[in-house]
Amino acid sequence: LGLLDGNLEGYGGSGFHTGTNFVGLEHAPIWGWKWDFIGGDFQFRSNMVENPFANIYTPDISGRGARIVVRRKNRSIQFFVGEETLLGGPRVPYRVLLPQRVMGASLWQKVGERWEFGVRYMNLGTSASALETAPTYFFPGHDYHHWNGLTFQSTYHATKHLKLYTEANASTASSFTPSPVGQKPVSLLLGPAWDSEKFTFRANYTLQSTTYLPMLGTFVGDRKGLYVDGHYRPVKRVDLYGSADTYSNNLEHNPQLPTYHSSEETSGASFILPWKFNANASLSTIRLTVRDPALLGESISNNRQLNLNLTRPLRRHSLRLSYIDMKLNSNITPQVQRFAELEDTYVWKRLVIGGAIREQNTKATENRNTLFYRGSLATNFKRLSAYGYFE
Repeated sequence: LGLLDGNLEGYGGSGFHTGTNFVGLEHAPIWGWKWDFIGGDFQFRSNMVENPFANIYTPDISGRGARIVVRRKNRSIQFFVGEETLLGGPRVPYRVLLPQRVMGASLWQKVGERWEFGVRYMNLGTSASALETAPTYFFPGHDYHHWNGLTFQSTYHATKHLKLYTEANASTASSFTPSPVGQKPVSLLLGPAWDSEKFTFRANYTLQSTTYLPMLGTFVGDRKGLYVDGHYRPVKRVDLYGSADTYSNNLEHNPQLPTYHSSEETSGASFILPWKFNANASLSTIRLTVRDPALLGESISNNRQLNLNLTRPLRRHSLRLSYIDMKLNSNITPQVQRFAELEDTYVWKRLVIGGAIREQNTKATENRNTLFYRGSLATNFKRLSAYGYFE
């Protein structure tokens, strides 16, 4: 008939908390389809198709209610309804029930061997009591009461190495309090991804409105910008890599909210040198500008970091020499930090001994030089392992 699955969790201490609790019948064969019936806590990814971009945060959708999934080899359909939940707890995770209803349906379809797409409709309804009981879960300046969104996602394998990703979202929302500006109902994400043994490349353009996915506690949306990264291996002993992005928020130009502009560039290379030397060098810059309506002027921060590493194995030793140069320039307190570190790790049978010395120079309102000493010892014998560390 299928697989009967269930889970029951509860935690005491400072009150009683429920964990992930559900019961379900999965892979039930009905009318030539595989059916899943789940009651209780459910969770699934908001990505309906493969997303090749790691710079885009896409939260899971979780709730406490009911979920039905119908699937075949190249198609799946799901329906879900419940109250939104989030993970909570300092050590042992439990589910936090939020005053927001989440319901909807989605379709995933694979067409041939190259194309797959997904379509999802979702509705969110938030209780007015959440403004008092859970105010920190709202996106600043956007306390939505009702939300409706239609999302389309697509991945097309143009060639063996090239993928094209597209996501489009259209949504409408009503707020508890009126906003001084109008909404931007359309969101878009698109770009190519190339993967081969010698060369990888990814680039995308993001336009996410404040109504992109306003689930309580998941702060996504309200940004636009470009992103590009690449990795190239011209020969076996050389790796080159780099990335760059630029983003800004407050797409609605709301005068009551702060506006951020950021840009970042990273470049680097790693080399396998003669006599068993390995070298790595990277340079990163980050620029951030903040315009806060509660403050006069702009807050500007321009940061740069240079990182150099040289390593070499020598019999049972592993030697490492590193140098870091950081410049933290802001209109508050400019600062320069430099680190030089020498480390040796010695391995003998089941014993590992490590030691390092680091010199740090900091220049801000004063010039300070500091020496750090670090040591470690680790061993293992059959089922027993022990270690110690100090600095």
